[in-house]
Amino acid sequence: MRTLALCIGIVASAAYAQGDAYTEVFYSSGSLRIQAYLYRPPGDGPFPVVIYNHGSRDGRERASVPFEYIGRMLTKAGYVVLVPERRGYGKSDGAIWWQEVGNSQSQLVARLQAETDDVLAAIPYLQSLQYADTKRMAVMGWSFGGIVTMFAASRSGAFAAAVNQAGAALSWDGNPSLRAALIAAAEKSATPALFMVAANDRTTSSITTLADIYKARGIPHRAVIYEPFTPTQGRPAAPGHAVFSAQGTAVWEADVVRFLDRHLKRELSEADTTLMGMRLGKDGLSDVLSRIGLAPLTPKGEQAPDELCYAAENPFEATWVVFGSGARGRWEVLTHFRVLSSAPADLTCRRTPLITAMVATDSGIHKGMSLQELHTRLGAPSQTEGGRVVFASARRTLRGTLENGRLTAFEIVSD
Repeated sequence: MRTLALCIGIVASAAYAQGDAYTEVFYSSGSLRIQAYLYRPPGDGPFPVVIYNHGSRDGRERASVPFEYIGRMLTKAGYVVLVPERRGYGKSDGAIWWQEVGNSQSQLVARLQAETDDVLAAIPYLQSLQYADTKRMAVMGWSFGGIVTMFAASRSGAFAAAVNQAGAALSWDGNPSLRAALIAAAEKSATPALFMVAANDRTTSSITTLADIYKARGIPHRAVIYEPFTPTQGRPAAPGHAVFSAQGTAVWEADVVRFLDRHLKRELSEADTTLMGMRLGKDGLSDVLSRIGLAPLTPKGEQAPDELCYAAENPFEATWVVFGSGARGRWEVLTHFRVLSSAPADLTCRRTPLITAMVATDSGIHKGMSLQELHTRLGAPSQTEGGRVVFASARRTLRGTLENGRLTAFEIVSD
């Protein structure tokens, strides 16, 4: 790999103080100066990191394109995002890819491997940022960027996850050298991957072939083929390819964030998910009844949970605790609990001296806890928006309501 160097310059974007905040940065990749756009969530961090790789954008290579829809999506979910303009794009040094490749199919592979150098060269720069946790880092890309993503995941162990959005879908059938290079990358990579493509892209084979290799090797992955997508702008020959533009985020955003959260966010511990001695996924509502006492059971229907509600004996403490199981009849497993500051409208609750305003999980999560304390305990939130905060991990999720930066209520759910 080429010699890596740290950032040689940072220029603040005019948009930085606004909602779509990014900073224009420059770092070195060998002898080249690479432009990139850096997005940071609010707060001190450290936050997990995603490097996003753009596609080829023929005819607009020298335009600076910060991919603000990606920045918004992922910073909202609690990620630092870096979007490099690889060599030959934007203000970065180097020739435009087609000037270097010409009509040589094999030369395209060499060129995209060189662009992968530019992506890997960003890692030392990111490591210099105190608020970026590069031990929890993913690489993601669309089209040419999906190819670069697979190459990067096969060449470096720095990534905990990879997201390939229609990588090589436009060139798979016509370039045997590229097919072979991507197959080799999939046969080498140990990075968990999310493979994504629309059914009406030029081909789905560039995604399904790599996913099948991952499956045969036992590497964690998920493959998604979306319904045919019709873009509202432009008339591309392969309309499904546009699903990964800003036009199609509603189709795939939740899948991407869920996958990244699963592999990059800290897992809530058993202590985080134990309340009043009741453990999610291990104890049942029968255990709640035997330890806390009788309470009215509130059946919710065949597909909704049963719940037991208890309230603080002293009404001035204004605290209610709800324990719930999964579908009706599954009393053997607790799937969630809620700690509230107001009585749930749909439940009948029993008052008990065991409930106080300071009721807390075994790890100390309680009403009145500050968002900064939650950051310290659980890492970066998956979402902080409109007085709500979410900490999502692979198997458990904490959702909280905030007022003046402190929890007024929270729910912890076991998947």
